[in-house]
Amino acid sequence: MNSVYWSIEIVSSFVEAFLSFVFCSAFFNEKIRDRMCSIIFLSIFISAFIIFLNTIKIASIINTIAIISVNLIALSVVFKREKKKLILFDIIYYVVMMFCDIIVATFVGLVLDVSISTLVEQFSAVRVIGIVT
Repeated sequence: MNSVYWSIEIVSSFVEAFLSFVFCSAFFNEKIRDRMCSIIFLSIFISAFIIFLNTIKIASIINTIAIISVNLIALSVVFKREKKKLILFDIIYYVVMMFCDIIVATFVGLVLDVSISTLVEQFSAVRVIGIVT
C-alpha cells in the first residue's frame, strides 16, 4: 500500500509542477507547445524535489519556501520575462494551490471524520482520497 501512496504523491507533484507552467503561460499569453520538452523535464525535476522534501517532512514552511524558489528558477528558464511578474505569478499560483488544498482537506476531514493534520502530515488512504479529490 505504501507504494500506492508514493505513486499518487509522485503523480500529484508532477501535475502541480506542470500546472505552474500552464498558469504562468496564461498570464504571459504564450503558447507552451514549443517548449513542452523543457517544461516536462523541469516538471519532473520539481516533482522529484518535492518528493525528496516530503521524505523529510510532508508539510512545513521550509518545504513551501524551497518549492516556490525552485519552481521560480524553473519558470525563469522557460519564461525569459520580467522576473517581478514571474515571482508574483509563482506566489499567486502556490497561494491558490494551498487554498484549494485547505478546502479539500477540510471537506475530506469533515466527511471522513479525520483531523486535517492527519490528512496533511501522514501517508494514509485518507490522504490519497484528499489528493485525488
